[in-house]
Amino acid sequence: FKEDDAIAKIVSDVSPSVVTIVGNATGNSGADKYNNLTAHGSGVIYKSNGYIVTNSHVVKDLKNITVVLNDGTLLPGKVLCSDETADIAIVKVEKLGLKPITMADKKTIVSGKTAIAIGTPISLTMRNTVTRGIVCGNGVTLYDSYYKLIQTDATVNPGNSGGPLLNTKGELIGINSSK
Repeated sequence: FKEDDAIAKIVSDVSPSVVTIVGNATGNSGADKYNNLTAHGSGVIYKSNGYIVTNSHVVKDLKNITVVLNDGTLLPGKVLCSDETADIAIVKVEKLGLKPITMADKKTIVSGKTAIAIGTPISLTMRNTVTRGIVCGNGVTLYDSYYKLIQTDATVNPGNSGGPLLNTKGELIGINSSK
């Protein structure tokens, strides 16, 4: 199928921009509840000099953050800022020449268009796995959220948080956050 080949190409092209974020769990994180000393999530490079966007809930209560690049390179990461209300955080690694994601024009994010989620669900052996669906809604509110969200039926599993939600051009339309 041409559609399958197109999605596979998008995933191949974008994967160098997708990272896994790992750290030692502290505080009341979900990992501690199960006596697991590490926790992980996903992120996406948005500047070639080491700036990564993820969810604040991915890095909250994490110490000794390590960023795993698509090629398996491990880099120490530092949280520069985190906004729990928006559930967005910025992590920095000291490396130049990284491949940043391309941002979509928000006017192109409309219901019915294809949405592709990439991330590291469940375990590190599943780095950069992919699910596909559609944009179900744009400008959606969740509970008493101040921010408008994109709703998709692309599956988002634990660990996919912080990873990119893409359009069929491989452009970033959102950050996977809630399931």
